[in-house]
Amino acid sequence: MNNPLAKVITIFSLIFMFFVVCMILLDHGLKKFERQECENWKRQKEEIPNWYASDWQKEQCKFYEIDL
Repeated sequence: MNNPLAKVITIFSLIFMFFVVCMILLDHGLKKFERQECENWKRQKEEIPNWYASDWQKEQCKFYEIDL
């Protein structure tokens, strides 16, 4: 690979693919974390009398089909 343009394109492509993979993993991890938060809140709702969920918590859990 003596072509400098090919080297630049290869390096750029690798960096771009690394960025895309990082974004996919971050998205997957955040969704798992948010779902776990909802499971914890649901458990707290059942265990703690007068437990209150804010609107943003209810919206987050509605996305994962968990009823608060």
